[in-house]
Amino acid sequence: MVTSKFQTIRRSKGITIHQVADIAGIEPREEYLFEIGARMDQQRAENIVSALNTLTGEYYTLADFRAPVTEQPTTPMPTLPIRRFSWPKHSIST
Repeated sequence: MVTSKFQTIRRSKGITIHQVADIAGIEPREEYLFEIGARMDQQRAENIVSALNTLTGEYYTLADFRAPVTEQPTTPMPTLPIRRFSWPKHSIST
């Protein structure tokens, strides 16, 4: 099992996912997603790191846990046609 640097620090300090999430103002599942490297918006990720800073009394930045994005896609994603669906109409008889 691969353990992230963030998770290693959090666990070594005896801090729970719920504590970090509570201070960051997010759901615990979002904190866990950060730990496993899932994509999320920058502000939310920075709030998680800030919560860790508050709980540990140490100073970390987002760059300590995530590699900077060096390449952005230059080609837009293809669009797919939208399929329209209509529910059958039923009459209610009394």
